[in-house]
Amino acid sequence: MGILQVLGIEAHAETDHTVTDVQQLSAIIKLRVQWPDGGIEEIPYGINPKTEAQKAAFQKQVNKAWDEYSLRLRAWEVAYSVGEAALKDKPVYQEPKDLSHENLVRMAVRNWLDAGNAVPAWVPPTPEELREQLPSLTARQFRLGLLQSGRSLSQVEAAIAAIADPTEREKAQVEWEYAAEFNRTHPLVVSLSATLGFTPEEVDTLWQSSLQL
Repeated sequence: MGILQVLGIEAHAETDHTVTDVQQLSAIIKLRVQWPDGGIEEIPYGINPKTEAQKAAFQKQVNKAWDEYSLRLRAWEVAYSVGEAALKDKPVYQEPKDLSHENLVRMAVRNWLDAGNAVPAWVPPTPEELREQLPSLTARQFRLGLLQSGRSLSQVEAAIAAIADPTEREKAQVEWEYAAEFNRTHPLVVSLSATLGFTPEEVDTLWQSSLQL
């Protein structure tokens, strides 16, 4: 995976937008990448702070590289002292690079931040946004949930019958009788729950418990 561009950063509940060390950043990075087959795609990539185990594993690579360099250097010094090696052949230490996908993403994010961009602060979703994300209930689950919450089906039918506008009343009747499933933010759910004396929070609780029915 080749990183072509950092398109932005999406914060979440664990994101600290004041972090300056990308090794400690937790966020979703929006990337434009190129795959080995040449295809280009925009993807989300989640990064989290480096764990102690990851740091220790990389440090082990650094230590190994240094030990190998030290051995080459001593061998060269011996050979150079007796004229069997040239100065130009003196070993040069090259520190290992962490080329894991996650670290390459961190490096790209570092460049993106250095270019004047910033990590956004996380904004918690509103109650209404959370409701929009709730799974749908089947008609069976919704009806059983209402019964478990102390509302009868006859109360629902009476609430629908009380709708003043004839067209809206018929629409509601069709939805109630024939809909296979209901969304939490469906207008019928919102209006019926208010008529039946539910608070929005009580409907949220009903919804969560009904998912298990």
